Amino acid sequence: MTAELQTPRLILQPLAANHADDLFHVFSDEATMRYWHHPPHRQSHQTTVMIQHLLASEAACWWAIVLRENNRAIGYVGYLGTTIPGMGYILHSDYWRQGYGTEAVNAALKYGFTILGLNRVELWINDGNVASQRLAQKVGFTRRGQFSMRYQHHPTPHEKYVYGLRAEEWAEKTQA
Repeated sequence: MTAELQTPRLILQPLAANHADDLFHVFSDEATMRYWHHPPHRQSHQTTVMIQHLLASEAACWWAIVLRENNRAIGYVGYLGTTIPGMGYILHSDYWRQGYGTEAVNAALKYGFTILGLNRVELWINDGNVASQRLAQKVGFTRRGQFSMRYQHHPTPHEKYVYGLRAEEWAEKTQA
């Protein structure tokens, strides 16, 4: 079971169906979805189905990123699973460049390395998403490689950068 996590400004609540309304605002926002692997949601039902899909894997570990001040979900963060420790995160564009992403990802990394016992975490980031690349580097990830990918809703392929962070690298960074 995924535990609730606390940061100074956020509560990371285990992702649940009751987050669908708030997260629809995230997944229907054009700016937020610019680099995402599917187009913006047009109906709230799409967000509900997405959450059900995320929660279908027993190995996955997802949190809604909830503002303490108003108890609204502004994004999510988590792990695809523990066998393949891929991390994902998204934050509504209204909350970019305010440190919320850094707070949420740091809390999820601490949980992943100390509670889940992950030995590494991987991110795949669109080459055009410079802000996400900066967030990854800020919390300790290093770019390890890249590959070409094409989303069905985009006319041309793009490069996907692979970022990695090993448990020992994270431990060194957090003790510094």
